[in-house]
Amino acid sequence: MNRKPNRLGGCLVLALMPLLVAGCNKKLSLSPLINQPPTIRLSAAPVDTLGADGKRASYIYHYRMNWVGYDPDGRVSYFLYTVDPPGSPGGGEKGRDPAEWVDTTLTRVVIHDTTYCKTTLNEKEIFFRARRPDEPIDRTDPHASDIHTFVIKAVDNSGAFSAPEFRSFFSNTQAPTVRIDQPAPSALFYGLVSPFVTISWHGDDPDGVFTQKCVKYKFKMFKKGSTDDQFDFELMRSQPDSLRRFYAPTFAGWDSSSADTTFHTFTNLVPDAYYMFVVVGFDEAGAYSPIFSRSFNMLQMFVTFAGKNGPVLCIFNEFFFYCYPSGGYALDPSRYINIEVPAKQPVHFNWDASEPDNTRIKLFRWAMDIANLDDNTPRSDERTDTRHWSQAGAENKSATVGPFLSDTTHFFFIESEDVNGLKSLGIVNFRVVVPTFNHDLLVVNDTQRLPDQKLGYPDPAHPDSVLPQGSWPSHSELDTFLFARGGVRWRMTPSVPFQTISPPGVFAGYKYDTLYTFGGATPGVVSLDALGGYKHVVWLVDPNSATGYGAVNQLGVLAGMSKPGRLNTLAAYVILGGRVWLAGGSALDATMLPWNNLANDLEPPFGVRKYSSRLVGGKVELLPGRMAYDLIRWQSEVWIMGIDNGVPHKSVRAVGGWPGHLDPVGNFVRPPDYSLLPSRMGTKSPADDPVPPFRSPAGFFGDVSVLNLEAMVDNNEMMEDSDPDPDSTKLVSVMDTLMIVSGGPLTGQYGKSENEDLSFNGKYYHSNPIMTYYHGYLGAPFVMSGFDLWSYTRKDIVKLVDFVLQQVWGLPKEPVVGMPAGATTAARARERR
Repeated sequence: MNRKPNRLGGCLVLALMPLLVAGCNKKLSLSPLINQPPTIRLSAAPVDTLGADGKRASYIYHYRMNWVGYDPDGRVSYFLYTVDPPGSPGGGEKGRDPAEWVDTTLTRVVIHDTTYCKTTLNEKEIFFRARRPDEPIDRTDPHASDIHTFVIKAVDNSGAFSAPEFRSFFSNTQAPTVRIDQPAPSALFYGLVSPFVTISWHGDDPDGVFTQKCVKYKFKMFKKGSTDDQFDFELMRSQPDSLRRFYAPTFAGWDSSSADTTFHTFTNLVPDAYYMFVVVGFDEAGAYSPIFSRSFNMLQMFVTFAGKNGPVLCIFNEFFFYCYPSGGYALDPSRYINIEVPAKQPVHFNWDASEPDNTRIKLFRWAMDIANLDDNTPRSDERTDTRHWSQAGAENKSATVGPFLSDTTHFFFIESEDVNGLKSLGIVNFRVVVPTFNHDLLVVNDTQRLPDQKLGYPDPAHPDSVLPQGSWPSHSELDTFLFARGGVRWRMTPSVPFQTISPPGVFAGYKYDTLYTFGGATPGVVSLDALGGYKHVVWLVDPNSATGYGAVNQLGVLAGMSKPGRLNTLAAYVILGGRVWLAGGSALDATMLPWNNLANDLEPPFGVRKYSSRLVGGKVELLPGRMAYDLIRWQSEVWIMGIDNGVPHKSVRAVGGWPGHLDPVGNFVRPPDYSLLPSRMGTKSPADDPVPPFRSPAGFFGDVSVLNLEAMVDNNEMMEDSDPDPDSTKLVSVMDTLMIVSGGPLTGQYGKSENEDLSFNGKYYHSNPIMTYYHGYLGAPFVMSGFDLWSYTRKDIVKLVDFVLQQVWGLPKEPVVGMPAGATTAARARERR
């Protein structure tokens, strides 16, 4: 029986803490993965310390500290904080590296003989007392320059610790911070550099008045064993704060640079020698950055001969893109690129390489499951003998292996060599996933909507009574709107006198499972194994999850999987033969934002994010290897924008008439009845859309005045050969424009006239495609909607859902029947569960 999904049944303990929420017909259980530690962000603001007489309290100053934690695969349980732990400025004479201030292997509150305060709050005022006043002492307005450091970390529900975050303060200002950008510093390892190296950094001054950047920098290069340096090299490594105690506050003898010069090039470093580069920033108040760390402002290096590390490899295909941080030739598992690949489909790999000093790449070669990397026996057959190295060549930059029919694991090796004979090795460790396709439909809610808060008064009969936050829909409101069984008490409403009976969700009547990614409900990824259990997947994204901005301030799973170096399992699922409907008004944006070219966005119209196949500023965004290009097949130019009352309406080109056929995995692709598409996505109205509980009519109907939309603005013709005879060709269109949109930046001088639709009555309409259906011969069918499924009138959303699920996918729908009006509260509760 199609059960109503479970929805939000608790309250938000911390306004900025993620909350795991279930909301599904049958909640999908994922296999446990290795726990990922949480992360934490910290900010601070000064608090007025003047007394009633207008004078500063003697040697006391305090700051309001704010922090937010996030756990990618669970939730943040609490925070631990302290002031001046051993090793920090003001925390004792033995200055350890900040990485050692918090021992992340311990779960006790006392760490390194320091007591950490435990809290579930996200804000606290911290008082600092200066121990030594400045000389001479001003009795009317005393000052002090002592340094204090505040340290905090997050602890997740599995006991894992985040890396510590910290801020240092002088009595009259918050201290600036400096971080080395390139080469990336490490507290554990020496970075390998050539004798010619450029080091870049950046500085921040959070409480600056005229600028939030450092106004100047001082830096110094130390060489191990040098008789010119005044400081012991190993003491500097083991006790970084000893540098501050020796050189501060003037750092005499160090080189200087201005605020705008945040790099320095060294040209004559000695090969086979160890160096330490240290940089300090100064703010407009004269304060310096007092934290010294091999992870931030200290770069430990070992100098090699130029190019000694070999080329830097980048490897990619339709569902992952990874660039190694450096060259190297090693079988260390830390250099494995671990991915899942679909069974029964050829697996493509593409690669290229570069050298930091622009050394020319001489050749590439590849092998799979080779027993000995030193075995240079020529292949018996270049196409089938993959256990030996391929022929080498400078243009040997791609390979296809498989298809694989069973659940197996393989190693794919790529070797690159430059003209100096220096080599690098890339290793892709891939597991073949065989889909079961046992179930019809999975709906992945990858939105990041605000959770709810407790009601201001208790309702013992319904402890799940909560108030929605922000604009409609909140997290639980969206759950109800999409998945409610209907005819039962709407969660969030008390028993009396304001109980509201929920209408059926827009997916009611279908047999489906749901998977929420909100608040770390998934470990940053939905596995290909999990997706492969379903024939069809609806994946919903909103602007919050696509960008990581907004009130929730959390990146969604699809956006995270689309970053460089990550496996996009949704793309792999499409290669597997799964059928996808991607929607939400920011779904394509989630897959493309890591590749956004700002130079393209600066072209008019302004305020629109653009992804283009054109070369703009030396970059192309829409190109092979990107999900939007390869699988969604929006290959021309896409605009991401907000439009006042942007209403998608049916394209006159959605007339059908094409014959059904088999897709590449042998599944039938049915021609839909396009007459069943809604003629337009109407705006909400009181007649069709009841106002949810605790929402005002003005707020509910006005929350969608500006809609987030994704639309194509240039020709995107998609033609493929439909004739199975290899000796003949019959090109047919395999991309149908289902819905179009106009308004906002899509009209006027920026409208694309070549994309206008000629309607049957002779009038022209702007036909910027916003919903398409790819039904070709070279890949799985794919439905893309550049708008969401909650901002329009319910009846049109239901009609659209029915069109895709029934007409495109052929799924059955059971009659939607709510509970009888006279049913008891207990009966309603049983049905809801």
